[in-house]
Amino acid sequence: MENSDALIIEGVAPSADALRSAVERVERAYQGGPITLRAQGLPDPPAIPPPPIIPGPTPAERLSAFIDGRAVFFIDGTQFRNAVAAVGKLNELGRLMADASNARLRIAGHAAPGDAAAKDASKLRADVIRDALVDRG
Repeated sequence: MENSDALIIEGVAPSADALRSAVERVERAYQGGPITLRAQGLPDPPAIPPPPIIPGPTPAERLSAFIDGRAVFFIDGTQFRNAVAAVGKLNELGRLMADASNARLRIAGHAAPGDAAAKDASKLRADVIRDALVDRG
């Protein structure tokens, strides 16, 4: 049996925090007898699952992406146009090839057409790149 002077609150609270907040406000405002609380809280929302893990590119895919947009240029003969850039590209290519150990790479050297020595220059340039990669493991 409840006291007739008691304040009875009934309802649905959207969360436990909202319920506590409502009770605190009522307690401050109501100076009478005891407070009886009848509230039905909504269940907590389900946890949001973490996003799926999307695997990154495979070593062979990284190697292919690197090769697609990169070239090492020569001034003439076997002298790099930009030695710092060429060494950086060769170092990165060496690391990518080490990761994709089963990958095969075709190295092609090119020279200006019509040059009598173009074929020899092309072969020499390809050899320079091959040797640089062999030196990197």
